[in-house]
Amino acid sequence: MESRDAIVKALILSANLFLEMDFSSDDEENETVLVENYDDGPNAHNASAAAVAALKITRWSGDEYQMYLKLSAETFEFLYQLIGPKLRRVCYGMPMVEAHLQLMVAIHKLTSLKTYRNASDMFNLKKSTGYGCTNRVISALHDLAPVFIKWPSQAGVRKISRSFQEVSGFPGIIGDLGQYRFNELYVTEKYDNNGILFQAICDHTRKFTHCHIASSNSEMNEWLKNYLGDATLFPANTHLISTSPYPLHENLMVPYKEESDMQKNFNKKLVAASVIGECLGNLLGRFESLHRGLSLNKTNRTHLVACCVLHNICELKGDKYKGERIKIEKMSRSSFPCSLRAKMKRDAIAAKLSNS
Repeated sequence: MESRDAIVKALILSANLFLEMDFSSDDEENETVLVENYDDGPNAHNASAAAVAALKITRWSGDEYQMYLKLSAETFEFLYQLIGPKLRRVCYGMPMVEAHLQLMVAIHKLTSLKTYRNASDMFNLKKSTGYGCTNRVISALHDLAPVFIKWPSQAGVRKISRSFQEVSGFPGIIGDLGQYRFNELYVTEKYDNNGILFQAICDHTRKFTHCHIASSNSEMNEWLKNYLGDATLFPANTHLISTSPYPLHENLMVPYKEESDMQKNFNKKLVAASVIGECLGNLLGRFESLHRGLSLNKTNRTHLVACCVLHNICELKGDKYKGERIKIEKMSRSSFPCSLRAKMKRDAIAAKLSNS
């Protein structure tokens, strides 16, 4: 109880010191004053370290947010308002790391190749504390997936189709389908060396509208076949497109293999409309933690979905990724029977495009 009172006392003291500090003085001097005033109680060192880290955060500029978190200060504040309440203890227990700091260390871990130890050290936290903060934030973001990754409404479908057509002239597009394999880097006999197969659909704004994770090509093909066969998702004369090696389907338009003049025009328009490569490239470029290799387990599924949620939030806030985009390599061809109706639909669209 005494240690808890000491921490509370230290936090109150730090807040008062922060308000009274002369910010024109050197940063190191202010941090030294703050640490010296924390010499009270057995947990003084941990409390002072966290307070110094929190003090540094309040002084970050917009460029520093981009440098360390790969997002803007406005996006970070939006995230804090969104999931901050979930990062605070609602029952009696040991004091938690301040919500701002938890969110900061978690995003830094997700957007970098650093280990938990290195990411935590940057914020003067122990490895175990940084690990707990990151998992807590990932879980909160994962819970928001139904809110930020969802299939468009009927009004949304019309808007997406119209926007795609304005850019490329290609009619009826309500999403762009693509895929990526997250290979397991540390392969042992206990793990599937195929890693995670990730399949995603995005709209014209580069936001994900659907994501699916599988462990094998056969599982992915089965999901895709069932998804494309769901008539409730595709109003009349609408479809997905893809430049990846998918089979032609009535609800999925892909390029022609043999190219006449009409077919070349169709392929050109379809490629001009495709944005999934940019979308996946931005996801992998911003969230470098995904490069460490993901085996198929619940933790990594949650990790990947949380990054997709963060990606959509950044796109929603107009926070475009400004770094190097990862090039998406084409994967092996998916296969299931192609219907005559699908061929007739593609030929009709090609004819319409050639006459426009």
